[in-house]
Amino acid sequence: MTRRAVFARDDWTCQYCGSRSDLTVDHVIPRSKGGSSEWENIVACCSTCNRRKADRLPHQARMFPRHSPRPPHPSVFIQVACPRIPDSWQAWLPQAA
Repeated sequence: MTRRAVFARDDWTCQYCGSRSDLTVDHVIPRSKGGSSEWENIVACCSTCNRRKADRLPHQARMFPRHSPRPPHPSVFIQVACPRIPDSWQAWLPQAA
């Protein structure tokens, strides 16, 4: 798991406020409270929300992720490994509608 993969899975969007800038990762259940570093406990989070939530549980901070964290679809790893589709591939790919 990498930060970039977490950001890609979460569509490069803070899972608390929807911001797309200054992203970090947040443990929904803080590690100090027994939370793990598994996909199901990590979300993309802007630095403002990360500071606001701090070391608290979601109900304590009254901050809940917009989507339940989950393992990413395998295509996320392709997006992370190859963020730009090479021009030479374009002829072989269907065009977006």
